[in-house]
Amino acid sequence: MISFVLEVIALPNAISLIRPNFILMMIIFWAYMPYAHFHIIYAWGIGLLVDILLGSLLGQYALIFTICAFITKKSYVFLKERNLFQQTLCLMGCFYVQALLIAWINGMLNYPSPYGKLLFIPALLSTLLWPLFFNMMRNCCILLGMDTK
Repeated sequence: MISFVLEVIALPNAISLIRPNFILMMIIFWAYMPYAHFHIIYAWGIGLLVDILLGSLLGQYALIFTICAFITKKSYVFLKERNLFQQTLCLMGCFYVQALLIAWINGMLNYPSPYGKLLFIPALLSTLLWPLFFNMMRNCCILLGMDTK
């Protein structure tokens, strides 16, 4: 819920263009956690909700979040064997895939891109914030008594 608030909170234009994608970070975290029972259909539903909240093309974020959740789920065994820094480098691909797909879909529909040359800045910031976000979410799960193994 907090990630939705962080995504739709009003910020000045210069800052909103470089906002990390907190919702995608949350989806990747829950798709990575084996005990969460986070199915790919949940990522699709969250994506539809984001499409409605942001007023974007219906299905755009649903497709992107579904692809990223699928990649994360299929890479679970590979990611589990890596340390957090290596996981961050691997998951960087999901953040860049999200940025590329948004630019590609908007380009195909001749929608002006609000990002311009700042297209990959949100992906870079999401990548840099991932270790902090992951540790914070994992600690919250431990405090709530959820199994984090």
